[in-house]
This record gives sequence, structure tokens and C-alpha cells, in this order.
Amino acid sequence: MERLGALSAKYESNDNPAAVSQSNGDGGGWSYGIYQFASAAGVVQNFIYWLCQHDVPYDEYGRQLASAGDPCSDQSFVDKWEDIGNTDADGFVMLQDEYVKPQYYDAGAEKLIEWYNFDISQHSNALQQVLFSNCIQHGNYYGAQVFGDAAKFVEKDLNSMNEADIINFIYEVKLTDMSWSSGSPQLRSGLFARWKNEREDALDLLKKQTESDIFVGSGCK
Repeated sequence: MERLGALSAKYESNDNPAAVSQSNGDGGGWSYGIYQFASAAGVVQNFIYWLCQHDVPYDEYGRQLASAGDPCSDQSFVDKWEDIGNTDADGFVMLQDEYVKPQYYDAGAEKLIEWYNFDISQHSNALQQVLFSNCIQHGNYYGAQVFGDAAKFVEKDLNSMNEADIINFIYEVKLTDMSWSSGSPQLRSGLFARWKNEREDALDLLKKQTESDIFVGSGCK
């Protein structure tokens, strides 16, 4: 089973905890880490505050980053982030995973139950990866909403759809409704390429996991 967040991390940063993006035209501003925390939205700043409250020894990372400068504009902050990510890659990945799961994935999962009576915990790791990635990209509200939009796209109830169709139409909605890429229109072509590739990866993962379940269920060793 893939680590929850692996699909998102692949496309956000190639799973690099030290990654920093300083792209012009990105509505999120300078972005950091495996999930590309957006400095313009205050996400990286909130992560630093959270780190400062963490147990020893990781609280020290929070203090180092807090004193390193402005994540929106200072190269000194970039240098410190990269230093921590390269020196303690495993620890920094763990911290970023620990920070995002309750705020993004768990909150999105709760909305799926509240809005659609759809329990993601009863579905495949592949579909969970899709929820995780969309919550990272769009926030937990819209990351959950796109599941409902996928059902509306084909005029079906979400709970009646098979997982392959849910995955397919989630990305079809994002590729055909320009509001999903309106935050960074200059980067739209790159976003579209990502969403097409991410959809294929998610469908491939679903196929592999389904085949594995069938194999195990057959009684084969």
C-alpha cells in the first residue's frame, strides 16, 4: 500500500522535503516542501508555528525557521529550509505528513461524510490518495467538493459510482471547468498536464490494488 500522500508528493515536489518553488505567476507565492506549502496563503508560516509547539527535538526546526527571515521573500529562509530538508530528509517528511493529514485529508474526509454520506475509509488507497492530493491542491473544502462535482458531471449519486469513474471524472471536471485553475492562469498548461498524468497514475494504482485484492482473495499464496 502506498504511503498516504505519495501521489500528491510526487507531483508537488517529487517527494522532496527540501523543495522550494520560486515560480513567477504562482498565486501561492514561494512554496515549500513535499506538499509545497504556499507562503502567500500563510501555510508555511502556520507550519512553522506548529513546529515550534512540537516535541523535542523537532521544535528546534521551528525556531530555526522562525528566525531565518520571511518565507515570502528572503533567500535566508530558503537556505534554512533546504538545509533542514537535506540534513534530515526522513524527519522533515514525517513532520510535513503529520502536519497536513488532520487539516487537509481528515477534514476533507469528514466533509465527504457530511455532504455525501461517502466514507472514504471504506474505499481503496488509490481513491484516498486522490482525496489527499485534491485537498492539498485546493484545500479540504474544495478537495471534497470535487468528488460531488464529479458525480454531478455524470448525473449520478457519488455512492453509486465505481472508483475508476470517480477518479476519472474528478480530473475531467478540473480539466473542463476553468474555475479549478483560475488561481494561477499563467500556469494552466502545466496544471492540466499534471492532472492528466495524476489521473493516469491514480487509475493505474487502483488497477494494481484491485488485482492484488483479487489475487489474495483467490486463496493463492
